[in-house]
Amino acid sequence: IAARFPLLTKIFVSSKHAQSTLERNGMTGGNFRILPFGLKDHGYVKRVRTRNGNALVLGFIGQFLPHKGLHVLMDALRLLPEDCPVNVKVYAKIPAKETQYVSDFFTHASTDRRVTYGGTFENEKFPAVLDEIDVLVIPSIWHENMPLVSLSAQAAACPVIASDVGGMSGVISHGTNGLLFQPGSAHELRNCILQLLS
Repeated sequence: IAARFPLLTKIFVSSKHAQSTLERNGMTGGNFRILPFGLKDHGYVKRVRTRNGNALVLGFIGQFLPHKGLHVLMDALRLLPEDCPVNVKVYAKIPAKETQYVSDFFTHASTDRRVTYGGTFENEKFPAVLDEIDVLVIPSIWHENMPLVSLSAQAAACPVIASDVGGMSGVISHGTNGLLFQPGSAHELRNCILQLLS
């Protein structure tokens, strides 16, 4: 395949990260063109998010899989004082076969009043879900190409706190439309949350 790669007229990739990954794995000499993912417009409403004395609402929209890093967010929450004005809303589908990872989350959620579980939702509900949170957290511990959830958040002008991995750093400009932290570091994620609170 690598030998035929340069013969292709154009190679479309969704991010610079995808291109560099292909090149690191021997797919060199190709005529790359970055073509970011598009989004179906479900009526995203851009608004300025202000706390007005309310708790900062962090949202996680993803899967109950270790590489998605929900545990990193839960660990960061534990590092915050219990009276810290922060709430976490988790939207994720429970797998057909329950895992220890899922059990651990619900054990934590049942003892921490700051955590609520919202299940899953249809794509058409994305704007309403994003309107209920102040910040989207994407704490992945492995490379992401370009998560559509981050693009949806940007369409709704919802800031993102994300792991500094893969395609995330190509979508999030630290300090401009979100914050980046070292993958897997609950301490750095806690610091990002405190930065927003201050």
